Amino acid sequence: MTRAEELKLLARERRAATEQALLNRAVRNNKGPVDRVITKLVMTQIPNVPDEHAGGAPGQRGRLDAPPKR
Repeated sequence: MTRAEELKLLARERRAATEQALLNRAVRNNKGPVDRVITKLVMTQIPNVPDEHAGGAPGQRGRLDAPPKR
């Protein structure tokens, strides 16, 4: 492998590492908003199913940390 090929390979590896670092930073910076969007999608797309931990009637959704409804 010639020196020019080595330099080209090193530059490509450096570019890939920079792109990965930028992608990681973007994911880290947007984690909260992305998690909220995913949670909203999941909560609106999943049909209502009985939740034994919620203490509600069958078919009602509830939070796991919510006290039983009376």
